[in-house]
Amino acid sequence: MGIKEFDSLNVIVIKKYKELNNGGKGSFKKKSSGSCSSGGNSSGGGNTNSRSNSSRWVDSLSGSVEGGSGKSKGFGKGGANMEKGEVEAVAGSNSELPKNKGKLILDATVCEQQISYPTDLSLLNKSREETERLIDILHRLGCSKKKPRTYRRIAKASYLRIAKKRRKGKSELRKGIKQQLNYLRRNIKSIHKQLDNFTGEGFPLSYRDQKLFWVIQEVYRQQLEMYKERRHRCSDRIVNLYQPHVRPIVRGKEGVDVEFGAKLGVSMEDGFVRINTFSWNAYNESSDLKKQVESYKELHGYYPEVVIADSIYGSRENRSWLKRRNIRFSGKALGRPSKTELSAYQKRKQRDERRMRNQIEGKFGQGKNGYNLNKIRARQPRTSESWISCIFFVMNLVRLYKIIYETLGNFLFAFFKLVIIWSILDKDTIFGSEIFKYRALKLKY
Repeated sequence: MGIKEFDSLNVIVIKKYKELNNGGKGSFKKKSSGSCSSGGNSSGGGNTNSRSNSSRWVDSLSGSVEGGSGKSKGFGKGGANMEKGEVEAVAGSNSELPKNKGKLILDATVCEQQISYPTDLSLLNKSREETERLIDILHRLGCSKKKPRTYRRIAKASYLRIAKKRRKGKSELRKGIKQQLNYLRRNIKSIHKQLDNFTGEGFPLSYRDQKLFWVIQEVYRQQLEMYKERRHRCSDRIVNLYQPHVRPIVRGKEGVDVEFGAKLGVSMEDGFVRINTFSWNAYNESSDLKKQVESYKELHGYYPEVVIADSIYGSRENRSWLKRRNIRFSGKALGRPSKTELSAYQKRKQRDERRMRNQIEGKFGQGKNGYNLNKIRARQPRTSESWISCIFFVMNLVRLYKIIYETLGNFLFAFFKLVIIWSILDKDTIFGSEIFKYRALKLKY
């Protein structure tokens, strides 16, 4: 099972929560007599000529497009351009959509793999050791009459001489990397010669060793390129021989500059989380916003009222996209601060909404501290994907269980309370019986 299968299970859990929530709270709410459309403004008093918020917003938007040079002025400086036909399409869609409801919290995190911290020197040393093992296997199969020289003892001694030092100088480290590159190049050439001399049936190496040999050659190419150009960065850099799909992801957090694992784009509502993006490569999480909002609409049938996210999600493109759908963004406004000061209520509302983002951070902490979300031990990418998805699904189940337990506990408490009262006031009249007076005095003293 992968991301899609577990996401469908998460959708079932969220729908069950909505059924419980609607059945316990608002399934029998009386509708206002003034609301005539699903997206309308329910005035309740009798202002039947009042138009819906979406219709008035679309009229103002179309007016701003018709006047001027065809640019949308409603989006502020640097806003996206919209043609009149696009505005009419948005108007038609918004008139049919229900009113926006709910709060959607967005964030991204990295689920680290359980691998040793990679360095150039250690990665080259591990590659050299694996090539020596492959040379031994091919020699036993008769691919070479005389076993090729590897200088493994000298190579290991030169590696340990540098690796055991606490402080390694740049020139000394560069010299050690050059030595390991030379040993590795010699071993790779020897393996190619042995493979050319093989005369048996099939291929002498197993599938695992074939893949490992290909990874080692790619590691050698990347390390040689970085050594010659005197830099420490390259595209699709391999940091582990046995998990070549893992990439370094720079996070810039305090104490942890780089993380090695899968990057997730996660959305949260009412304490339930969903994985919307799963990537082994680093990417800008602001590109997830549109997909996450559309996924929310696909599940509930309406857009969220507000999107609560980090400032990186608040690009001009995302803000204009949200504004066209009448969705608020809780982040700080772009540009200069407004001269009109907000009221105390507006300030408190903004502060509370921004604090709500701590909930998804707490959910990440629950997964990493309670379920080892930052110590994924699976080696295959598909297995790691299932491992991570299962952890999020279990956290959703725990959340649903707590809600059901609290609801059932309140019901049982009320039920036993009625049973106790009935046992006190059994069979006789409530105020006239001697039993009631006796028990009341007994309870009093």
